[in-house]
Parts: sequence; structure tokens; C-alpha cells
Amino acid sequence: MKEHFNVLIIDDDEIHTFIVSRLIRKINPVVKIETLKNGKEGLEHIKTSLTRNTPLPSAIIVDINMPVMNGIEFLEELKTLDINLAALPIIFLSNEIHPRDYEKLKQLGADNISIKPLTYEKLSNILA
Repeated sequence: MKEHFNVLIIDDDEIHTFIVSRLIRKINPVVKIETLKNGKEGLEHIKTSLTRNTPLPSAIIVDINMPVMNGIEFLEELKTLDINLAALPIIFLSNEIHPRDYEKLKQLGADNISIKPLTYEKLSNILA
């Protein structure tokens, strides 16, 4: 993982956000981590970065099931922006993934879909 790495975690579960943040810090102690509660906040964060011409996150970890805007809706909206998504690792997580949601994420091009909890091994492999 590169030295100036920043991760955006979008998840309404504060405990899971804390755990994932700790795992990320084990991989890279100097990583910058930002946390948001839903996909709408995440999308606004990305749009603000684009408008201000500031760096986008190095990776995004997003829960699939959230209020306001879920992970699938977030990805649909993200795809409408002028971003090279192939260069932006996005990890989608959920306590359980309905087959319909899994298929929808795959159709949208999501490659990293996991069941919670996210393990150190899974995370380090994805972010490597």
C-alpha cells in the first residue's frame, strides 16, 4: 500500500466502522481514514473532491445496506461521474447479501463484494 493512502469508509454501523479502521491502521499506520454514514454523504464527498480538484480516496469501503442511499445506489450514482472507477478500489460489505443485490453489483462492475466481518487478510489482499 502506498504511503499517502486515504480510505473512505461509508457505513452506518459505528462498531463495524471502528473495526475496519483498526484493520486498516494495522496495514498502514499513517493512512488517512474518513468515515461517513450513508451513500448520499459519500457521493457528496466525492463530488466535493472533484469540484475542488482535491485527491479522491485511494479506496472506498461501503456497506451495501444503509439508510438514505445504499451501496448499490451509491455505485449507480458514482458511475455517472467522471471518475476512472477501474483505478479506484471499492469494497462492498454486508452482513448478508441477497442474490439479487449481488447480481446487481456484479452488473455494475463491482469486483470486491464480501460478507462482514472484513478480515485482515481479505482487506490487505484487496488494498495491496
